Amino acid sequence: MMNNSKFIILSETNFEKEVIKSSKPVLIEFVTEWSGTCQIIAPIIKQLMADFNGMVKFCCLDIEKSPGIAETYGIRDVPTVLFFKDGQVEDHVVGAVSKKVLAGKLDDLLE
Repeated sequence: MMNNSKFIILSETNFEKEVIKSSKPVLIEFVTEWSGTCQIIAPIIKQLMADFNGMVKFCCLDIEKSPGIAETYGIRDVPTVLFFKDGQVEDHVVGAVSKKVLAGKLDDLLE
């Protein structure tokens, strides 16, 4: 991807390592393959990956492939974006939101 950013696909097997034990803040986009709204937000996430390269870990989780994690975090609608810091959810957004909204939440995580 852009600027050597790596988008991590999450599953039940790597969630704890990639999110809970991450030394960096983490953005997780909860999606389904069939959601049109998820396709709308995907290019925004890619832009943020370039803007926050190396400062934030970017991940994606298909709620149909990992329903246990989705249930644990109360994910009912897609896309939902959760922002983690030190293994804890710090913030979230539901639905397609602007790059400005997401960038602001990432800036807050990095403070």
